[in-house]
Amino acid sequence: MKTSSQQLFGGAMISLFLALTFCALAQQPAPAAERSAAPDTTAAEPATPTPPAAPAEPAPSVESPTPAAAAPAVEAGPAEPPLRRIDEPDTSTPAPSRGKSRRSTRGGSGDFPFGNHTIAKGSETRDAVSIFGSTTVEGEVTGDAVSILGKTRIGPDASVSGAAVAVLGKLDVGGKVGQEAVSVLGGVNIDGEVHGEVVSVLGNIRLGPKAVVNGDIVVVGGKLTKEPGAVVRGNEVNVPAFGAIGDLEWLTTWFKRCLLLGRPLAFGPHLGWAWLVALSFLALYLLLALLFPRGVDRCAETLENRPGYTILASMLTVLLTPVVIVLLVFTVVGAVLVPFLLVGLMFAGLFGKAVMLAWLGRRVARVFNSEVMAHAVTAVFVGGVIVLALYVVPVLGFLVFKLLGWLGVGVVVYTVALRMKREKPPTPPPAPVIPGLPVAPPSPDAPAAAAMSATAMPPSDFAGNPEPGAASSGFAAMPPIMGGIPMAPPPTTTLPTATLPAASALALPRATFMIRMAALVLDIILVAVIVSFLTSMLPRPLRFGGGPGILPLLALYGAIMWKMKATTIGGIICGLKVVRLDGREMDWPTAIVRALGCFLSLIVVGLGFIWIAIDDEKQSWHDKIAGTIVVRLPKGMSLL
Repeated sequence: MKTSSQQLFGGAMISLFLALTFCALAQQPAPAAERSAAPDTTAAEPATPTPPAAPAEPAPSVESPTPAAAAPAVEAGPAEPPLRRIDEPDTSTPAPSRGKSRRSTRGGSGDFPFGNHTIAKGSETRDAVSIFGSTTVEGEVTGDAVSILGKTRIGPDASVSGAAVAVLGKLDVGGKVGQEAVSVLGGVNIDGEVHGEVVSVLGNIRLGPKAVVNGDIVVVGGKLTKEPGAVVRGNEVNVPAFGAIGDLEWLTTWFKRCLLLGRPLAFGPHLGWAWLVALSFLALYLLLALLFPRGVDRCAETLENRPGYTILASMLTVLLTPVVIVLLVFTVVGAVLVPFLLVGLMFAGLFGKAVMLAWLGRRVARVFNSEVMAHAVTAVFVGGVIVLALYVVPVLGFLVFKLLGWLGVGVVVYTVALRMKREKPPTPPPAPVIPGLPVAPPSPDAPAAAAMSATAMPPSDFAGNPEPGAASSGFAAMPPIMGGIPMAPPPTTTLPTATLPAASALALPRATFMIRMAALVLDIILVAVIVSFLTSMLPRPLRFGGGPGILPLLALYGAIMWKMKATTIGGIICGLKVVRLDGREMDWPTAIVRALGCFLSLIVVGLGFIWIAIDDEKQSWHDKIAGTIVVRLPKGMSLL
């Protein structure tokens, strides 16, 4: 009997171990028979194990003690599974079936949320979420069913315990929804049962004959349509935002087919409106070319002749427009000008698009050597066809769209600036010199050579013949006919010799933007190295780093060098010299004002320095403030 008890205990333990292993592997509870057998066998476990004894002869009598009678009772129960290796599959006991699978076809809670997801019929999952795709439920969802930029469809025999949501897509409910049914920019179609509210934002709601809504119905910017047999147990709220615009499937299709792929246009259903808008704008550009052909051609020529300045003007227009608007808003008078500025930029953008299309058409006309295609209207049409074809290409379409807009505004603004710039008046000829009358001294702005030539008339008599022995002092003597009384000669005036070197320096070529920026970079590096070396010798608490803190030191360095040498170390390397427009030598006030003006040139996104590339005299803002220019000296001329 001890042997039977030990065998029974060992078999029960093995069965329990196999059951727990099976539960861990299959994530299913142990069979009921094994759960009920475990307590019985545990109760029969002896307190102290005994060593095995020799096998005894079976008792001939039917009457046995109580422990012996329990053995047949246990054997009469469910059959014990045979002993097997743990690493071998258990084929003796089939896995229990639950009737429904917890996995779904591309829709389980652990699936990747992007793309379309479908919950097949007879399947069950917790949540069904689709991003940039549609969610189709034919089985059971214990959580929510959501789609973003797609459709959410609940089949007739399907059920969703949570909410059914469609963002930028349509919601179609044919089964049961335990909570809310919400659609944003898509619309709702219900022919089943919804226990919560039904909400549609910028879309319509349609209730079929089998529709049952236990909550409220809210329509924002749409309309509600109910067929006979539809039941609504809650309130009906209609918020007329922007009017009843209907379903927005055309907009959701454009989001998925165009915007997400980086292109303005595409081929497919519900996209005809986008092509209609594009063709309407092309017709507007053709009208502008027909009304203003000379303006279109002139702007296109500006882009062809000055592409660098046009690109620079486009960048400045895009960067400085928000800054200018903010500055105008904070002023009383400027706030009134903001709407006019915005309207002007809008028209500049439209006209600029026509110019860019004409520029493309003119390039094609040059390839085919066609004068007809070079006409403004024809060029705009040819360029428009090319651009529409590029708009269909993913990513490249939006790049072309934005690039044409920026360059179009820039070329129009730059062309208008060139037209508004006044031409410099020609230098007036020197006044005629009447013999016998004193000549007024020339102004400081007049060239020295013209002043000297105007005062070089020798004195003469009444007949106009020069008097013998008369010295050429630069003034003419009065003829002796005035009553026979000789007139005293007027006082002589001489030009300051300091203006001669300045006049010659003003005639030198102006320094360009690139060479001046190269000299500035050299100066920045030099000052940074000196500051770093000097601060390294200071105690650690007194050290200061670079960055914006170096700007005052750079301005101080520039003011000293401009006063002492009329240039900087970088200017010496690049052969540059700072010259005053009035021809005088550089003094401390001019140098200091020029150094302080550099902060103004830098604070507005560096526009004061960029102005060098636009100005005819190559002057920056601080040059204009201080009345200076920067010239390039011939090679071999020393600045020291």
